[in-house]
Amino acid sequence: MLHLSAINRFQAFGLHIAISMAIGCLGAVVVFLVWYPGVLAYASNVTTIFLMLLGIDITLGPVITLIIYDTKKKELRRDLLLVSLLQFSALCYGLHTMFVARPVYIVYNAGQFDVAYANDITQRNLDKVTNVAFKKNPVFSPELVSVQLPDDPAVIAQIIKNSITGGPDPYYQPEYYVPYLQQRKAILEALKPMSKLTEYNANNLVSVNRLIEKYRSLNQDVGYLVVKARAHNVTAIVDRQSANLLEISAVNPLP
Repeated sequence: MLHLSAINRFQAFGLHIAISMAIGCLGAVVVFLVWYPGVLAYASNVTTIFLMLLGIDITLGPVITLIIYDTKKKELRRDLLLVSLLQFSALCYGLHTMFVARPVYIVYNAGQFDVAYANDITQRNLDKVTNVAFKKNPVFSPELVSVQLPDDPAVIAQIIKNSITGGPDPYYQPEYYVPYLQQRKAILEALKPMSKLTEYNANNLVSVNRLIEKYRSLNQDVGYLVVKARAHNVTAIVDRQSANLLEISAVNPLP
């Protein structure tokens, strides 16, 4: 066991930074590989928020340790414990905020994908769900689903009216969710040609051409759909035969 008297304040400062960075890296794994995987971190603008949180958390605790560290103080162990608890609580609060706002579904909806976030799907909407698969939001990575509205034109008109007047959009209403490939025909009909991406990404042609060439080299026929998210619209690459979602790219999908 390390005795506090065996290290000076600068060694304690360095040790505190190392421990903080290790915990921060574990937090990054959860945020970027589980809750906001792949391009969804960029699409949701969570990277900036996480780095800000991590920067403050990693800096604040060790700096306080550097200031208060004095082996002559009888209360040093207590003070260091309080600093650590404060730092850990701040990190947990930040991670909790990201968790409650995490993307839970990527929803095919009327010719595009929409990212549905946990804090926008209300308990009231969940209570209306009859399919047990959608009665609770996914805890880990977001799931791929489709929206299927009722056949009654009057009901559809009311849903659209509610959405326009400030009510929830259909992709935030899990009662209308169905398994993704149940809308296979509509998905395939909505696919856009990859060549369109070159028109919308004049300043990023290298990335677009690399994406197009990737699937050309695989001899795979693909198209794309827009993915609308909170911060940035991104591009879903979809197989033209199976309608499987192959990847989500950060290239711009719109003019």
